Amino acid sequence: MKKLCALLLAICASACAFAFAACGESADIDSENGETSTDTTVITTETSVIFTVDADFYTLSDTTSLYDYLIALQDAGKLTFEGSSDSWGFAISSINGKDPVYETTSCYYWAQYTSLTTYNGITYSSDYSTYDYNGTTLYSNSYYCDGMPTVDGETYAFIYEYTSW
Repeated sequence: MKKLCALLLAICASACAFAFAACGESADIDSENGETSTDTTVITTETSVIFTVDADFYTLSDTTSLYDYLIALQDAGKLTFEGSSDSWGFAISSINGKDPVYETTSCYYWAQYTSLTTYNGITYSSDYSTYDYNGTTLYSNSYYCDGMPTVDGETYAFIYEYTSW
């Protein structure tokens, strides 16, 4: 059961789009990936974190993953996250200190959604589950964070959700 919740968490968390509240400070980061010192907005509540990728905040390439962008957001003080890697990739388990809660036949977990559906001929999300944000439908992510591309202008959301089986 815990593996199912972890899988659901990873799938949904990768599809998450961060776009909630405005954060005003600059990210003055010096890293090998070339982030810039421009502002970016991350909207955060106790049960959601949403953002739209901004190439002015973080220099993107064809290999920039959601995990890379999350690291930049964390380094800029926009959010905190924890997770673990397995043979499928890096799965988010905790965001801003909020951990999943596992019960016998249910759990709360960080579902991942994104506006990115297909990129370079590969489908990265599905309508298995959707989340509406500001009139835009976000789709459940089909990849773990380190396998999910980060594309300028696309929205990603992590939503703390309940599921049962």
